[in-house]
Amino acid sequence: MAPFPGAWTTLDGSECKIWRTKIHAATNGGTPGKISLWEKHLLVQTKDGVVEILEVQMAGKRKMEVAD
Repeated sequence: MAPFPGAWTTLDGSECKIWRTKIHAATNGGTPGKISLWEKHLLVQTKDGVVEILEVQMAGKRKMEVAD
């Protein structure tokens, strides 16, 4: 049940942990890895659909909602 190792990426050379996501849409097509903003939603295209990132944590910072 522990979130380790979890998902993470880098943003401007700093580690960014991804704490909470949800499936946004199950679609075929699009380029996997493509990141887009729609209103206050951070969306990532995958091979099988779109994942919405809901909560992140930058290195040395507290967790925060993506909309913030």
